[in-house]
Amino acid sequence: MRHDLTIAEMEALYGPRHYTVYMMMFPNSKVYIGYTGTEPQRRWRSGYGGTDIHNAIKEFGKENISHFILADNLTREEAHAQEAYWVEFYDARNFENGYNCLTGGAHKGCRSNERAIQRNREAKIRQYSDPAEREKARQRAIKQFSDPAQREKARQSAIKRYSDPAQREKNRMAQVHYPVICIETGERFESCHVAENVMNINHGNITHVCRGNRHTAGGYHWKYA
Repeated sequence: MRHDLTIAEMEALYGPRHYTVYMMMFPNSKVYIGYTGTEPQRRWRSGYGGTDIHNAIKEFGKENISHFILADNLTREEAHAQEAYWVEFYDARNFENGYNCLTGGAHKGCRSNERAIQRNREAKIRQYSDPAEREKARQRAIKQFSDPAQREKARQSAIKRYSDPAQREKNRMAQVHYPVICIETGERFESCHVAENVMNINHGNITHVCRGNRHTAGGYHWKYA
């Protein structure tokens, strides 16, 4: 499949995309609800960037997770509605029952669950108030500016960043938070951070794909809209 086409061009060549809503059942009886525009087996083999589900997969192992198809052969809008329905049905945003951070569906205007919000808040507090964390940051800075090899690496990186027109354009696009598109699903997101919340894929990895520094993120190809 070509990855340099617009969604409309892809559908003209390959036909309308069909979506599948699935459920992952973990040995502790907790669930995760998701949807995909690719083969479900391929999606299940790829990574999940959300902290809770990532840790659960690491703890139990992919081979010990059961997978179920809840609905298939759906349009994107139908998949959004079905995902939101099943997230609510299983109360999957409640950490006692599941690993979903968001409500499912199109995700417009929705918030992460309270556990995810609290975890991010605690991480920020720890970063700036914990003496051990401050010391780690200080040591990183010392290493960067006192080690000749690290200084040279930083210098070369700065030269590339500001002297290469193509690199400057990539940096500008990253700073402006351009919308991104997941090639396989056809989903458009307002920024890499929004894509991370929806797809549970690290936003930095998505950015690297869009900037041409890596091939895939979370098993998907990405591009700026």
